Amino acid sequence: GGQAGRFTGEDVTMIAFYALGDRTRSRSFSLDLSDVRFVTGAVTGVEDGPAAVTELALSDAAPNPVRDRASIRVAMPTTGRARVTVYDLMGRAVATLHDGDLAAGETRLDLDAALLAAGTYVVRLETPSGNRTRTVTIVR
Repeated sequence: GGQAGRFTGEDVTMIAFYALGDRTRSRSFSLDLSDVRFVTGAVTGVEDGPAAVTELALSDAAPNPVRDRASIRVAMPTTGRARVTVYDLMGRAVATLHDGDLAAGETRLDLDAALLAAGTYVVRLETPSGNRTRTVTIVR
């Protein structure tokens, strides 16, 4: 095993994956996995809790493409003002996921795509210290 606050591959007893389908049919599948690497800071041991966020980040929507709902994670190195807005490709704001203070660390925001038309959208994180963008595709 690893030292306090650190772990090695020997400490891992299980890695779980799940697949999101289209909810209309199911198929069996297989998954081959090789060369698994643990990167310092990406995963932490139970002893020291979540990893500290060191830079501003906006994750891709999960799942993407989106049918009904998706999650988007915002990582803030310090507590501060943040706005997360969804724009169509014409530059029109079509949804605001957050507008206000966010605590330092990771925050999960939910995107409800039920009222948006199928297509590609831009998700933009705006903060006093910088901006980040990602695209998301909505399908029906």
